[in-house]
Amino acid sequence: MKPSVPWLLLSSAITLPITFEANTLETIDLQTPSTSQSLGTNDSYQGATTPTTAFSYKNTSSPNGTSYSLTGDVSFINVSSTQSPTLSNVQPGHNDGHSHTSLVTPRAYSVSMLTEDPENQVITQNSPVNINLTTTDSYPQAGQNTQPFLRRNTTAQSGTTYTLANDVGFQNITATQTSPASTSQQTPASNIHSFTKPLGISISSTPISTTTTSTTTSTGNGETNKSCFSNTAGPLSFVGNGHSLLFQNISITPQGSAINNTATSLTFSGFSLLSFDKATNQTQSSADSAIFIGTTTNGVMKQSEQPSASFTISSNTDVNFSGNHSKGAGGAILVKGNGTISGNTGTVIFSGNSATNQGGALSLEKSLNITDNAQVIFTNNSAATVSDKKSVKEGNGNQASTGLGGAIYCLAASPEQNVQTLDETNEIAVSFSGNKTLYLVNNSATTSGGAIHTKNLSLTSGGQTIFGCNSSSKGGAIFITDGGKLNLTALDGPITFRGNTITTSTTKTEVLNNDSSTNTVTANAITLGNGATITNLRAATGQSLQFFDPIVEVSTPSKEKTKIKAVQKAILQINALDDTTDTHHPDSSSSVVYDGTVLFSGENVDNSRAENVTSVIYQPVSLNNGTLWLKSGAILEVDSFIQNPNSLLVMDVGTTLKTHNTPIQKQSVESEEQAEQESSSAKQNSNEETKVNAQISHRLSSTHRKEQLRVGSSIRDKIISVVSETLSSLHPEVAVHTEDNATTDGNITITNLGINLNSLGRGENESITITGGSSGTVKLTGDLQLFNGNNDAYDSSIFSKGFSTDILKITTEGSSETGTVDLSEFNPYLLGATSANYGYQGTWSLQRVEKNGQSSFEMVWKAAGYKPGPELSALLVPNSLWCATVDVNSIERLMELTGETNNNQQGLWVSGISNFFHRDAMLHRLGFRHISAGYSIGANSQTSTDNVFNIAFCQMFGKTKNYFLSNTKSHLYAGSIYTKHSKTIRIYGFELPAIVNTHLSYGTIHNKMVTDYPAISSARGVWDNHCLSGEIGFSLALNPMNIIFNRVSTFAKVHAVYVNQESFNETGAGEKCRHFRSSHLVNLTLPLGIKIKSNEDPDNKTYALTLAYHPDVYRVLPQSHVALPAKETSWSSPGTNLARQAFLAELSCYQRAFTHLELFANGSCELRSSSRNYNVDVGGKYKF
Repeated sequence: MKPSVPWLLLSSAITLPITFEANTLETIDLQTPSTSQSLGTNDSYQGATTPTTAFSYKNTSSPNGTSYSLTGDVSFINVSSTQSPTLSNVQPGHNDGHSHTSLVTPRAYSVSMLTEDPENQVITQNSPVNINLTTTDSYPQAGQNTQPFLRRNTTAQSGTTYTLANDVGFQNITATQTSPASTSQQTPASNIHSFTKPLGISISSTPISTTTTSTTTSTGNGETNKSCFSNTAGPLSFVGNGHSLLFQNISITPQGSAINNTATSLTFSGFSLLSFDKATNQTQSSADSAIFIGTTTNGVMKQSEQPSASFTISSNTDVNFSGNHSKGAGGAILVKGNGTISGNTGTVIFSGNSATNQGGALSLEKSLNITDNAQVIFTNNSAATVSDKKSVKEGNGNQASTGLGGAIYCLAASPEQNVQTLDETNEIAVSFSGNKTLYLVNNSATTSGGAIHTKNLSLTSGGQTIFGCNSSSKGGAIFITDGGKLNLTALDGPITFRGNTITTSTTKTEVLNNDSSTNTVTANAITLGNGATITNLRAATGQSLQFFDPIVEVSTPSKEKTKIKAVQKAILQINALDDTTDTHHPDSSSSVVYDGTVLFSGENVDNSRAENVTSVIYQPVSLNNGTLWLKSGAILEVDSFIQNPNSLLVMDVGTTLKTHNTPIQKQSVESEEQAEQESSSAKQNSNEETKVNAQISHRLSSTHRKEQLRVGSSIRDKIISVVSETLSSLHPEVAVHTEDNATTDGNITITNLGINLNSLGRGENESITITGGSSGTVKLTGDLQLFNGNNDAYDSSIFSKGFSTDILKITTEGSSETGTVDLSEFNPYLLGATSANYGYQGTWSLQRVEKNGQSSFEMVWKAAGYKPGPELSALLVPNSLWCATVDVNSIERLMELTGETNNNQQGLWVSGISNFFHRDAMLHRLGFRHISAGYSIGANSQTSTDNVFNIAFCQMFGKTKNYFLSNTKSHLYAGSIYTKHSKTIRIYGFELPAIVNTHLSYGTIHNKMVTDYPAISSARGVWDNHCLSGEIGFSLALNPMNIIFNRVSTFAKVHAVYVNQESFNETGAGEKCRHFRSSHLVNLTLPLGIKIKSNEDPDNKTYALTLAYHPDVYRVLPQSHVALPAKETSWSSPGTNLARQAFLAELSCYQRAFTHLELFANGSCELRSSSRNYNVDVGGKYKF
């Protein structure tokens, strides 16, 4: 197109053998030249000025395309009729009966997707289309507030890719249009000619303004039933290139309001943020999914005939789908095929999405894989419309048609289809694996699957995985449909089900209602449909699979005798190795060891209601490795149970392991009330027989069908033989049993049973119950292990006194003559945690009791005192007396230093003081350290007779820690007096100077101790210590006549210290709070040593070295009496016993800085075999 041409208005006139609806693509023959025609001003048409002349339509048929080149401004306005260009067959102004007045409205394409040089480049059917999206493609742009969104429609058979060059957003879209000046009329599909993708044509997105009166229908408000992006052929991809794509506040109502892809696949990749926020109409009855992939089909279609539709969201950073809705299925995404969400490095969140029928967030008809993402969250999604009673009653699909899968629905059949028409050979599954964090919380569905509704589910954790507070009518978190499979593996993080519930009506209804007064809420994690099985429950080393909500199956024991037994199910394997033959769940390497914990617990629910804690699984169960733990009143009911000796079955008192006693008649997903009504309708036997015959006919037509037979009691006998013969021929390995042997296995074999000691004394039921079937065998072998999981069981006050409890009851249902209890290989001895290093001490014994046809075992405990653990011993309290002694001793050494400075005169001095004391840990006794620092201010004077008097005040701050749970902060105030009297004495004719010195110190220490207990509040204690210390010493100076030393003196001292600790109570830790009685420390030491002074100028600098031996000749150790009121027990907590011999080395320095200013420093080290004490003082003295 020439750049000089200002505009071209294609309003309504040209009928060409081309179309932008490229449904059928033809390859252009490159050997045939294309046709080129010119359009000039004379070719313009103005219907208002020439009303009697019809427009001569332009008709071309070149297979290689036609190019119109403009030589001037051209317009075609107000065309009401057309005529042949030759006028040979049509009179002027006459309509020839053909649809020449119909218009072809071209779809809008971005410039980047179109060929810019039509003469040199030809796009064939094998050429993919790439469309660049930039900031200028965002909506709304300036001036577009009143213009509908220009929708993007693509039809490239080889695929279309939208590539972002910038951040792009589409917001506040209320209507869409195909072009800025389109009309409301469209050419019928039968009249649209097939052609390749348009070449070299660009449609402007700016409306053309004209003053000419137009007779076309205005579409200024656009259409509300067309998607923002649509694709009808080939795969569709969006590539982010590190940019963000936002769809927000879209109120149009087509299926897939943001994106409608009725071709094959849809892919999103490479986005920093991919967000669909309120990308549908916010009125549920009008909304129809933010994204739709697949073709809409009516009636029943086999899956093999469905188009290959799928979506992939991969290699993005953050992905957000929030506030999207659907009046049908899939509030965020509805796909008639597979889905993959993988490799996203940020957060993938589906929040606040809803659907009427199924899949509040996602609805799929094939498999869904969510793998290797950093964080995946499904929260507050819902499938929340009340089910239709009539559709359930009539058995349409054996399930309610609405409210399925609050977050995810993945099943081959749509709700409108009958389940019996599905091809069951095509496995449909939801798979989670490798996700570092996976949360499915607060999702809800009114019928089934609060979070997930699917046939097959495989979940392998890649980190923490939580199903929390989801709710439904069946399957609080997960619902597995008839014949499905469930596989849960805690591989790289724990999997937890907590707070999930089902709500059942107390009236004779089969659907939920909103009247909370008639509904009963029951804890439930997973509900299994008829014939559904759990293949694996596994936890790797150090991991756990935790069910704080039970698992149930909709199949229940018949209330009357039945002559049909269900097909035998596969064994539920707990902590089994990977089955390399299982192609449906290849979730981890076979080298992984599964010896973690699988937990069933009732600790977070009302366990007074049995249904809150009872897991019912109609399968044989095998415990292969690791630990199965029944906790807090949990009840596990299975077909049979067998344990490998390498595993451990741990049971709390009050828990039960049992087998089903009555034959199992598999019922439909419908409620038990409906089953009772059907079985009691004897007057409708003829109708029932017709229904049964139809079901049998269908069952015989499918070799994999496992439909149950709902029959009236009067006609069951007529069909047993037919069903038995048919199933035997179709499945030789499966036998249909009659009433004689129509019972569950009922056997229980336990080889390693553990009792959780922490559960003793926590409820009225103090027994563990193991119950086999009426004709089964309960076999117990090995020893009875006592399990102390948290190593704190013996802290319970129940062990403060002796007691006995009927700990284990073993029986079978019904008469003891049919069931068997085998204890021939059981050793009546207690092993494991029979005692503890800390806590209450005592001994156990085990006695067997036989009564009323059942075997039970009684455990007897004999108490023998209490031994506190390290966290309760509180050794820092008595050891605080040693810390006070260390601080006061350092003050006394400082006083002696300041009293012996050069040329003692009257003056004031100030000094910093610091201590570091470390006590080594010993067997059965924790070590500790004490660090303190502070300052001292003093004054001294020297009389004419060389008597020295020194007085000082000191303040110090300290911290003590025992490397465990406790630490103490201290604040010391002390005062000290030091005196020195010098006198010359004669010994063997020598006059030697002698010195007598005395010390007296008093300090009060305020202590604050904090003990940080795990899982409870910290305990805090406050108390004061009082310290009194005194010393008297004698030294004798020697004159060695040595050029190195000026003076050498020996000394001997007597040093005594007394420290008292006040009594106090702890606060803040509940039953862990302790009471401490007062205690005291007395220590008497006789220091002996030598002191050497340097021979420097006594008026400038002097060094002094002191070496001493400190033997402790008398000691009274601190002994703190500790009481624990909550447990009504007490014990003595002794302080540490330091080694009685110590060696002291001290180095001092005096330096005159000015005439009246003297600086001094001192460092000392006291070494004992079990402790070290370091002291550093630095200060100055001002002399008058």
